[in-house]
Amino acid sequence: QAATLRENTFQRLHMNIRMASESRFLPVGTWDACKDSTLRPLADGDKRRVVLGADASTSRDLTAAVGSGGNDELQKVDVAYVKVWEPKRGWLRKGKPTIDLEETLGKEVLRLHDAGQLEAVVYDPFQLHSLAISWAKLGIKTIELPQTNARTEADQALYDAVRTRQLRHYGDPRIDEH
Repeated sequence: QAATLRENTFQRLHMNIRMASESRFLPVGTWDACKDSTLRPLADGDKRRVVLGADASTSRDLTAAVGSGGNDELQKVDVAYVKVWEPKRGWLRKGKPTIDLEETLGKEVLRLHDAGQLEAVVYDPFQLHSLAISWAKLGIKTIELPQTNARTEADQALYDAVRTRQLRHYGDPRIDEH
């Protein structure tokens, strides 16, 4: 794994060395190399179905949903959906910047489900437990992905898919930025 993992990841996992967060997840240019101008974002009426990765924050960070699906013809994974919400000041929490998860991510998951475009939602149960229970009661497939070794493995799989260009994206500016 020393040859395939990022150096900081290898040292953290196998050498038990506590590492500062890595400055850059991907080498420069690798994400851009996966952009495919023929790929279009998921649109109303689209028959494609996506697995939605949901990451939530209530006040200090963005909340985002990224949807991807397998492309059997090309044997690749297509990133076909990106939605991002930023904390806003309002009457909630005494005016602190806040994201109302139910009104943002929660409603968007229901919209995609009702449109028949949602295969499943993968989520971190820390912030999204209550919403995931609601989604499951409605028949939406939910998959927990807590901040454990499974998350490290998922990050590595994403890294490998981008490095080997097994992933395509349409160039959404928000995901490109991050």
